[in-house]
Amino acid sequence: MRDPVVVLKFGSSVLGSPADLPVVVQEIHREVGKGRRVVAVVSAFAGVTDALLAEVRARHEEPDPHGLARILETGESVAAAALGLQLEEAGVPAEVVDASGIGLTAAGAPLDATPTHLARRRLEELLARVPVVVVPGFSGRDRQRRPVLLGRGGSDFTALFLARRLGAVECRLLKDIDGLLRVHPDGTLDHATRYAEAHYRDCLRDGGPLVQPRAVEFARRHGMDFVIARCGSARGTLAGSVVTRLEPMPTTAPVRVALAGLGTVGLGVFRLLAGLTQDIEVVGVLVRDAHRIRADEVPRGLLTGSVDELLDRAPDVVVETIGGTGAASQLVHEALARGLSVATANKVLVAGDRRLLDVLRDDAAKLAILVATAFDSRLDPRDIPSEPIGPDTVAHAVRARAAGRVLRQVAYAERRGGRLAASIRLRELEADDPLAACAREDNALIVILASGRTVAAAGKGAGRWPTGTAVVSDVLELVRRVRSRGAAAQPLAAEG
Repeated sequence: MRDPVVVLKFGSSVLGSPADLPVVVQEIHREVGKGRRVVAVVSAFAGVTDALLAEVRARHEEPDPHGLARILETGESVAAAALGLQLEEAGVPAEVVDASGIGLTAAGAPLDATPTHLARRRLEELLARVPVVVVPGFSGRDRQRRPVLLGRGGSDFTALFLARRLGAVECRLLKDIDGLLRVHPDGTLDHATRYAEAHYRDCLRDGGPLVQPRAVEFARRHGMDFVIARCGSARGTLAGSVVTRLEPMPTTAPVRVALAGLGTVGLGVFRLLAGLTQDIEVVGVLVRDAHRIRADEVPRGLLTGSVDELLDRAPDVVVETIGGTGAASQLVHEALARGLSVATANKVLVAGDRRLLDVLRDDAAKLAILVATAFDSRLDPRDIPSEPIGPDTVAHAVRARAAGRVLRQVAYAERRGGRLAASIRLRELEADDPLAACAREDNALIVILASGRTVAAAGKGAGRWPTGTAVVSDVLELVRRVRSRGAAAQPLAAEG
């Protein structure tokens, strides 16, 4: 497995309820966009473990510890399954697997065990198939395959243990606070000061309930560094074998975002942005008719029909979901001219030259982007021959099906002998062809390398939630950059 692996742990302070799942998806999506494989370790939703424990103790004076462990681990299992569904809806392929599925064994007291073994190859095989594997934290199995728990806060332990066994490039413990705060001698938190870098002893002394002490000891024993941060953070606290360094806790006022377009994708983006209140404030929404009745969830005070009025609301980031050229091009040019960052899913704009020239077709724009990425060559979408879907396409599809084949519109590009060829054609494919399996918004890609090796990938394409998730992930990346560079911001652009 060549792609680097990152382990992200989401505690119950992050996963307070299912309503928080989109925030977690954005964090995962950002890492996947970097070409990383993600192991997402999740805690139970807030309060679930305590509720389960209280219910058991109300019925049993001395419950069997393994039986109690089996009941308590269901909280993490439910949260993991819910995250898997949310990732699937967002177009991010993921597998959900429990401790038994990855051979995570632990030894010691049933409610305070220590992880000892992982079926690493099994987990690596999963990561070779999908970019994200979701693992419930907090639990493992003993030698008799009985459930055991890793103690309070044990999901931290799960994450660090998996990170070490997988050789992960990073392990991030995501909390509701952006890093480790200094503790005063009287035991109160210094909310004005945090650790930019914290040695293990700092974590043990000031970590309190933020990081499980046994997990910190494990990291120290193996010389592991890890990060404590909040979702959406550009920095957080680097913890490990480092020199202690304190810094003022940064003030993190929400980044101001203006949204253009409130169609299928635009409304999905708005809903996702609305759940990120700690990071983002939506200051305006551009629509064709500000007086037209909109979804109740969009306050009328946010609506405007004027590009100038939208940009005059002083956004830091502009999100374009209008589509096409025309108004979209005007908006993007004006936003960039004002020094604003822009996020867009508009392939027609992105596929053009650096001046965002008016290009024509979405399918050709997609292919132009792939050509630029694969061959480092710019190709005008208007020069790509395309066989359109027309009145005769249905009859063609019926004939293909009768012959045991599937009709698909296939984009093709090849560089041979210094010459670049590209086209979009209707092709009859054999039923077992990877491209034939695509349906509705699914996309598939086959790459044949110069060595003859073939690489295939498939996943969801256009649609409210896949596109909206990609756009919001780019927005969050822009938010991080805006915050990290301070007031002297340079224009940035991102494409979902």
